[in-house]
Order: sequence, then C-alpha cells, then structure tokens
Amino acid sequence: MKHQHRLLTPLILPVCDFFTVAHAISFLYYCTTGKEADGQALLHINVAEKPTMPEANQELQNYMLEEAENEQVRYGYDIEKQKMQAVKDGDVEMIRQEITPDVIRQSQQMLNKMSRMPKKQWEYSVVSSIVLSCRAAIAGGLPVKISYSLSDTLLQRLTHCNSFQDMLLLESEVRMTFAAAVNEYKTKSTNISCVEKAKNYIHDHLNRSFTLDELAETCEVSKSHLCRKFKAATNQTIMEYLYANRVKVAQDLLRYSNKPISYIAEYLRFSSQSHFTDIFRKYTGQTPLQYRNRTE
Repeated sequence: MKHQHRLLTPLILPVCDFFTVAHAISFLYYCTTGKEADGQALLHINVAEKPTMPEANQELQNYMLEEAENEQVRYGYDIEKQKMQAVKDGDVEMIRQEITPDVIRQSQQMLNKMSRMPKKQWEYSVVSSIVLSCRAAIAGGLPVKISYSLSDTLLQRLTHCNSFQDMLLLESEVRMTFAAAVNEYKTKSTNISCVEKAKNYIHDHLNRSFTLDELAETCEVSKSHLCRKFKAATNQTIMEYLYANRVKVAQDLLRYSNKPISYIAEYLRFSSQSHFTDIFRKYTGQTPLQYRNRTE
C-alpha cells in the first residue's frame, strides 16, 4: 500500500527572477573555484557544438563519393520489398530459385570488391539484413521470441566471421533461415488446427455416427490430407483414435452403470455386440463382460 505524506502547512516555494538566481550561482562558483563569474555571462550557455546542415551535407557527399569509388551497388527498394515478402510468406522455394549462376558470379565479383572496403561496413550490411528479415518473419506470423532467438544466433555467428567470404556466406543464409522458420511454423500451425478440429469433432460424436467425408468437411481440408496429418500428429489413424475413445467411455459405463453390454455397444455406434467385443478386447486385453466382473 502506498502512503501519502500530508503537510501540516502549505508548501510555499520562493519565486525570484533569473538574474538573482544567476548571481547566486556565480557566488557559489566563486566559493568553489576562487574565480569570479559574471551573472550576465551565464546567459550565454556553452553547449556541445552540433554539426550544421552544410557540414552534415558534406559528410553525406563524402560518403556517397566513397561508395561510388568502391562501386558498391544496393538493391532497389522494390527488389528489397520482394525479397522481404518472400521471407514473410515463408517462400523458401522462391529464395532458392534466386540462387542462379548469374547470382553466384555476381557474388564472386562482390567478394573481390569487398576486400577493398572496410570490414565494419560489411558487418553493418549483414546486421541490416538480419534485422529486416527478422521483422519480415514476425510480420509473417513467426512468434517474436523465435524470431529474436534466430536473430541473436545469426548475430553471434557474425562475430565469428573471420573473412569477407564468411560474411558473404552468412548474409546469403539469412533470408533462407527466417523463411524456413516461417514456413515450418505455418505448416505446424495448420496441422495443429485441423487435427484439433478433428479431435473435438470426434469427442462430440462418440455416440453418433459420422463419415470421414463429413469430418474432413468440418475441418475444411481434404479427406486424404486430414488422414495424413492426423496420423503424423497422433501416431494413430482417425478410426483408431475414435475406437480408443469409445472404449474409454464404454469402460466408464461398464464400471458405473448396469446398462446391458448390448445397449452400450449400440449407444457407442458399434455395428454389433460382437464388433464391440472385438474392439474392446483389442484395446483392453479383455472382453466387456470380463472387465465388468473384475471392476465390480
């Protein structure tokens, strides 16, 4: 709990003009340094000199001239947007298709030019590529934590680059790394989505009949796609998952109710009592009657 102090009397702050304050400061200055300071002089405050606009323009011109001398070529903005869009979409194939013989030849030429340029400048270029790709991946749905972890890993690799060739190789891997992560996350999310929908549907229909076509339509995917993804996610077929859960319900009914076995078989939509017995034995190692007798 926060405590507030209550003043018994109103707080009154003295008000004085600037020159009074200035003379007071000059007096303190004299006491501490032994030197006199004119109160009027305090009006002229010395601040760190900032580069004027002409100076800033001159620095920019010098930098652009240096780039021209080193024949450094940058991607156009539209091309850069296309490259980042591929990362955002997780389009690994598009990025892979960009690695053509012409690109390899240009990279070799670039490597020759890099040797004449400051190493720090190329480090900045790689860092920029990592930052842009990280942001594109986040925009594409990759969780921030995963994106930043990838970024940190790539930045750590950059610190271990001992040559221009190492940096060029790392920069070529940056977009592919983030795009692959986006693609994997999107694929996994899709799998989880349709599998979870299927599980929910099955649990809602343990005592009702349905077809695989109806289940796939509910999950908004094709039947073959759903069967494949369900098997990959659960290591069970849809029918195995359905029967396993129907058997669990049957166990509760056999243990906690006096319902006839034939009724339970029909209630859980088994085609016959013998079919129910076969499935029950497969999952429990005993018949429904044996299970009931042992749990009484």
